[in-house]
Amino acid sequence: MASLVEGFSSFAVSSLNTYRKKTAAYLNNNAGASGSRRATRVLPPPRFLARHGYLPRLPDVERVVENLSTMEGVAMSENGNGFWSGRKVLVTGATGIIGSWLVKELVARSADVVALVLDSNPQTELYRSGTIGRVHVVNGRLEDFSTVNRAVVAYSVDTVLHLGAQAIVEVATMSPLATFETNIRGTWNVLEVCRQHRSFVERIVVASSDKAYGEQDDLPYTEDMALRPRYPYEVSKSCAI
Repeated sequence: MASLVEGFSSFAVSSLNTYRKKTAAYLNNNAGASGSRRATRVLPPPRFLARHGYLPRLPDVERVVENLSTMEGVAMSENGNGFWSGRKVLVTGATGIIGSWLVKELVARSADVVALVLDSNPQTELYRSGTIGRVHVVNGRLEDFSTVNRAVVAYSVDTVLHLGAQAIVEVATMSPLATFETNIRGTWNVLEVCRQHRSFVERIVVASSDKAYGEQDDLPYTEDMALRPRYPYEVSKSCAI
């Protein structure tokens, strides 16, 4: 399991690097297009609490990725030795930034991917790249146990990568109940389905957030810190760890 988590972290880092490059290229191509318009401010991409702690700078992330070359055939790297080929993988949150690129990479590595999708969004990489046409799509909500169960059972999924969540902090503040339903109930639905069908579900990765740790006196975050959530989004991520 540790190897699978490290492999997923490696690919997540790669996805963020691609996102950064595309954003920079877009800004460069559109610089000065309208003399009266001000330059667009771009927020930095989200960061990850990886296996060995919070990684605040890209060079640190790259260093960790370099250390993943000896993983047990699981990493999203050229050293994967065909691990993902033919593997039946359910990805929740498949239209998110990381989810879209994760699905795209899994397809490139010949995995048989099932994407759980709430809403069709043509602006996501999953749709723009045409990857959506190369995967099995299950439409529905994480909060609906029968939908999650169908996604796993109908396709005999052996690997679950759970990225799905209501991930917008402001929305969580305005609609905490809906956020709890998605992030907490949705996660226990995924876990329970995997438990019930453990005869063929072999592995699961649950993505989380550094927000689960709330406010801490000492930084950077480490995974042995106490959970101190105060706000709705933080609480939802703490409960789902």
